[in-house]
Amino acid sequence: MYRDLAPGVENPGKRFTAEWVIGVIRDAFAASRCFGEVTVKQHAWSEVYTTDRYVNSLRTYSGHRGMDEATRNRLFTGIRAVIDQAGGSVNQPNLVVLFHARVSREYPWQESNLRHMV
Repeated sequence: MYRDLAPGVENPGKRFTAEWVIGVIRDAFAASRCFGEVTVKQHAWSEVYTTDRYVNSLRTYSGHRGMDEATRNRLFTGIRAVIDQAGGSVNQPNLVVLFHARVSREYPWQESNLRHMV
């Protein structure tokens, strides 16, 4: 459906993987040299979305927000039809990733280090 109605929009079901995002964020923590060891915790769950709730959630994706209204309406009408034909609901997987790290003792912006910068 995306290929036919909105070829320039990435399908939200084909987003970045959690592993990729975790790697990028871990690398950013390490590159900053401002933090100690990073702990990562993940919490996964799924929710059943009605047709309306699912389509409304799609409105939050930038690809959908950026498309013209007529294209978005045609796409959402098609998505609604598919969900309704499949029983009127979608099982939506969700994942939250928490990153926790303590500020390094060598953090360059600590007050004691600021005196050397003035």
